Amino acid sequence: MHVYYLGGTAVKIQTKDNAGDVNIVIDPYKPEDKGSSFPNTLAPHIALFSRGQEGSITLQQNPFIIDTPGEYEVRGVMIYGIPTTDGILYQLSVENMNILHAGALKNLPDDKTLERLSSADVLLVPVGGHETLDAKKAATLVTELEPRAVIPIAFRSGNNDPQQAPVEPFLKEIGHENGAPQPKAIIVESKLPEEDMDIIVLASA
Repeated sequence: MHVYYLGGTAVKIQTKDNAGDVNIVIDPYKPEDKGSSFPNTLAPHIALFSRGQEGSITLQQNPFIIDTPGEYEVRGVMIYGIPTTDGILYQLSVENMNILHAGALKNLPDDKTLERLSSADVLLVPVGGHETLDAKKAATLVTELEPRAVIPIAFRSGNNDPQQAPVEPFLKEIGHENGAPQPKAIIVESKLPEEDMDIIVLASA
């Protein structure tokens, strides 16, 4: 599985099924800053929206769109839309891993929801604090869920998301020193740590 960070709470996940590549996009949007690196168009097979489709860029290829809670199976991917007071969290079952996208969150979930999310292997967590979790709350969520890998999203990067805080305060909260951001994350279930936790910082695509 490959994960690309697009800015904001938007990510692209690339996996495979028997027919070939499956591209999933979560929360595509039109950036306010015209100097941002966000793509002008995308052509996913599946598009997920945690806060509705308003403000999305053009999506080509007529993707399967999910913007309501529920349970879905599309192109061999199990998708669970979990409602919260802040929007929808998406948990995806991909290549024997549970991937949790928490981009809609502004506040920590209640205990019942946390229990439902506790099986996450990979957590994509907002950290920038503007209409999302801030660094301290994001670190608390990481501690509660104990995923095997964490990918921060919704932070200021270059010209993207100027109202968000940078990623460094979150990394400090969880005691991680950041190296150079990677262009993509290549995640394989067998290589995920069993005891420690991988922290993967991605550069905006």
